[in-house]
Amino acid sequence: MEYDRVINIELMLYFSSYCIPSKNIKKTLYQLIKADIYNLELSSGEQVIPEVKNWLLDLKQKYQLNFLIHNYFPPSADRFVLNLASQDKIILNKTIEHCKKAITLADLLDIPIYSVHAGFRIDPKPSELGKPLNKTRIVPYDVAYSTMAESLKELCEFARNLNIDIAVENHELNKANLTNGKNELLLMCEASEYLRLFDDVKKDNLKILVDAGHLNVTATTLKFDKFDFVNKVRHKIVLFHLSDNNGLKDEHKLITENSWFWSILQCNPHVNCVIESHNLTSDLIDQTQTLYQRRLS
Repeated sequence: MEYDRVINIELMLYFSSYCIPSKNIKKTLYQLIKADIYNLELSSGEQVIPEVKNWLLDLKQKYQLNFLIHNYFPPSADRFVLNLASQDKIILNKTIEHCKKAITLADLLDIPIYSVHAGFRIDPKPSELGKPLNKTRIVPYDVAYSTMAESLKELCEFARNLNIDIAVENHELNKANLTNGKNELLLMCEASEYLRLFDDVKKDNLKILVDAGHLNVTATTLKFDKFDFVNKVRHKIVLFHLSDNNGLKDEHKLITENSWFWSILQCNPHVNCVIESHNLTSDLIDQTQTLYQRRLS
């Protein structure tokens, strides 16, 4: 299944702080602003920022910025992997506490969406992310799923009072993380999981962030139609993460004329996009913006 309908649209294009590799989030943001990027997704980083609220408020006002907050931001001195499905009470409580702080910061910065990674059936270490995951102590699917659903009910209720949506990002499943040819580690890889989650959580502000790079890899690994995935959940999509890859692993490459997702973006004119390509220079940022605007005009 493919989309082929072209629509004239004007979307807000964000660039993730992940685009410029640096542990210093302040340096990264100033580099993006210097490249005339004023729509910024705050994502991860290892630097703990004192008085982060005041700094971001001042930055927003000075440069007229639009922010988004994604997953593990602002970073904590106590590094851990957010896991809404964790069976470790300490990790689960830390995850929910972090998400609530991020949602509160989103409210302060007039951000309508907080996006967060889907849950794991294990508890990865920060050093494991982007690598083959440890396949021990795997939690049964329904146990992990139920924990994540309850976590999202709590977060959606908390965010609803602030008029903020919670967007759950689809995981990237590559072949290295299969167990005997099956997905035993990650939640929210297939559309059916999201449809079940929407039915079970029953919160209007529960949405989906579709990571195009993740989806390209997962669809290759599990052999499903990525266009069909988007079609099934499109009524709940509020953000796209955009980068390119070879379909085998999440490479965060530059988007190109031949990137697979253009027809999907054209048919979802209400959804803003975030560039997540890695190692961008000012010239590559300009090239990406020009390509995006031309393909969607």
